[in-house]
Amino acid sequence: MALMNCPECGKQISDQAESCPNCGWVVPKKQLPEAILLTANPSMFRSNPIGFICSVVLIAAFGLGLVILFVWWLKCKTRTITITNKRTIVREGLISKNTSEILHSHIRNIQVIQGVFDRIFGVGTLAISSAAQSDMELSFSGLAHPEKIKSLIDEHRTQSRNP
Repeated sequence: MALMNCPECGKQISDQAESCPNCGWVVPKKQLPEAILLTANPSMFRSNPIGFICSVVLIAAFGLGLVILFVWWLKCKTRTITITNKRTIVREGLISKNTSEILHSHIRNIQVIQGVFDRIFGVGTLAISSAAQSDMELSFSGLAHPEKIKSLIDEHRTQSRNP
């Protein structure tokens, strides 16, 4: 924790304070450090329960199910969505990496796409677009509880626009 001078009254305040206790000046959110709020990977069972069960059955039948489950697990673990208080980041890849990010202040549209079975299992696709793109810039499928994640992004999107 460090101290900084308030630009309004000149008194020293904590750099982690949301406002100056002396004059009430609100510290802009840009000066607050970036913090990770959520990190998630696609769900294996929830996003495809029938495929998961078939893979488990194939383990007993041919041993092929282990290979299928391992490749599937690897794909899920090498795809990550990270939500911070400032941006949303999607990272993909094991050997070659692909990273896309959108600042919350630039987000214009968030879609949650869920079919009937997706709603039953609490999984879905989260798609995000910014002002720079006409279509969805980031899309992340197989995400558990996409509505809660959309609400988390919306909360910080509103805060980043109204410092």
